[in-house]
Amino acid sequence: MWVREGKPRIVTWDSDGMIYTVVSNLPDQRLGQFLEDLPAPPKEPTALDRVRSGLVRMSSLTSP
Repeated sequence: MWVREGKPRIVTWDSDGMIYTVVSNLPDQRLGQFLEDLPAPPKEPTALDRVRSGLVRMSSLTSP
């Protein structure tokens, strides 16, 4: 994510090959809330997520 401070603030980021740009005069807190609802790249799985995923796959092999 790239942010140009000032008035108006410009925020640019990419997700799944698309580039998004927001030009805004919103205060920091409101802009953060707004950006949370927009597309974002998937988060990296944690070690616990990988273990859970592996256990689910292994259990699916033993289920009839």
